[in-house]
Amino acid sequence: MKRCVFCKTDLSGPGVTATVEHIVPQWLQREWGLQSHNISPTHSDSRGNVISSRSHGLSAFVAGNVCDGCNNGWMSALEVASKPLILDLAGGRRRVIDLADNEALLLARWTAKTAYALHASANYRRIVPENHYQVFDTPDYRLPVGVGVVAHTYKSGKDFSWSQTTNWHCLAVDGTSASDMEAIRTSGYKIAVKLGGLFLMIFHNPVAHSRETLVFGKHIPLYPRWPHPVTWMRMPGPWPGREMVRFHAFVQLLGIAFGAHDPDSPFATKDGVSLDGPPLRIDAETGEPL
Repeated sequence: MKRCVFCKTDLSGPGVTATVEHIVPQWLQREWGLQSHNISPTHSDSRGNVISSRSHGLSAFVAGNVCDGCNNGWMSALEVASKPLILDLAGGRRRVIDLADNEALLLARWTAKTAYALHASANYRRIVPENHYQVFDTPDYRLPVGVGVVAHTYKSGKDFSWSQTTNWHCLAVDGTSASDMEAIRTSGYKIAVKLGGLFLMIFHNPVAHSRETLVFGKHIPLYPRWPHPVTWMRMPGPWPGREMVRFHAFVQLLGIAFGAHDPDSPFATKDGVSLDGPPLRIDAETGEPL
């Protein structure tokens, strides 16, 4: 039985029609003239070996198994509400640091919807737990525990890119346990999209006794907002100037600090953790350091 990936409605039920959700909204494709743009979704392992690849037009980058009730209902309303905000942020007219709380929540809802639709459509192993897909139709919705959304604005642009990964930048005083590594391998994820100068990312940290590590001034929390405890990192130098290198840093440098819930942990400081030394990156496929 095929069900809608968001509301779980039986797609073969009476009065239900299966539709497709465009990963890059059609209104944005028209606005930026991207309808004929070609993409090559590629799934690579942590060492750069290609596992699978395909090529098609951006207009064919769609998620199936979405019911017409979702597609033409809350998803359409979310697109309409988010359009002006996305265009202003992607076009360099606004910065995410200046968003009001209601605007941040709206953008977080749009990010979650888009990232999960992207994940459902991609040639990539399925790592998002089924219960993370939901109907994002209310202004006071709640994402599952451990799921958050961050954003970054840079130069104005009219291009699209994305990244999915299970590799994490990890900080630990005494190493990491096998159970922590298993949790990261099975349900930790980061899914990011780049819309011109707007970078958006949803992530899931499945380790309860840890905190997310965010780069101060670069990973702007959209959900949860500022009171959420995180470990802030201080970079020793400037961020990359090249946009795609900067986007890669935005994705890869969001990480996990193990033991940060302990007030005596060096990662519990409010002053930020210096990244002068080399980071520890974990291969999510093997659990081994890279």
